[in-house]
Amino acid sequence: MSLIRGRGGKCPCPVCLVPLTELHDLSKTYPLRSVEESERSASHLRAQITNFPRWRNLNHFKSVINISFTDGNKFQDLSKQTLYAGLNILTPRASPEGYQLLRVISSYLQLDSWIGLDVHTESTLAEIEAELLVFDTELKAYVTCAETSAIEDLKLDWDFPKTHLWKHIVRDIRRKGAAHTYHRRTNGKDVATQILRVDHHQFASKLLRERISALDEHHRIQMLGDNPPDEDIPIVFNGHVKLGSPTQHPSLIIDIEKRNASDRAFQAFRRKTF
Repeated sequence: MSLIRGRGGKCPCPVCLVPLTELHDLSKTYPLRSVEESERSASHLRAQITNFPRWRNLNHFKSVINISFTDGNKFQDLSKQTLYAGLNILTPRASPEGYQLLRVISSYLQLDSWIGLDVHTESTLAEIEAELLVFDTELKAYVTCAETSAIEDLKLDWDFPKTHLWKHIVRDIRRKGAAHTYHRRTNGKDVATQILRVDHHQFASKLLRERISALDEHHRIQMLGDNPPDEDIPIVFNGHVKLGSPTQHPSLIIDIEKRNASDRAFQAFRRKTF
């Protein structure tokens, strides 16, 4: 009795896992206490995680118990594998709390998949908003289940910013575009390089957009019958990266060759350049 904290425990019975508030109801039967059963379930889960099929860019794990890392990508991959590995272990009868948690994880993965699309339409945004309501319902059901559970130390407080931020994800996508362009998980390693790669892609996209706009303007002038300017249409690029180098006195390549005729490095300079 001392190991289950006697009357102060959530499951005071030393034989089964009957909740404290259900001790008076003798019509219900609860699972018996068994260390062997718990170890068998943990071993089964561990085996299914270990044997989980391997895919490209999917982290593989040997266990989901007593692990420690701070890599957001690994947590995401672990949640995917835990859902399928735990379906035949955390059943409604064997573990109502675990089963409800799997329902929360399932909705979370659905949301993550919808939000992570490269291209969004009105229908995909509607799917995100609908799944947000499902996630909200499942999370509330889990909290209720955890509050009445006989298992101690279950997480009851879900009031943290990351839970709420999904409320604004559709608005962010409408204003900024697909979430993958500005919302990235890093693995905690070489973070600067990963951020610079995203910045590079964004600036390359802006440059391409400006090029297309310039071509559209050129075609518009031609359709109006106006004479297009002799010089190239300047491309405005408001980033911190610009192509070329500033110069006040542009020179022709043939002039550069003549001025440096005695320098072997400038021999056939035009051919080397193009």
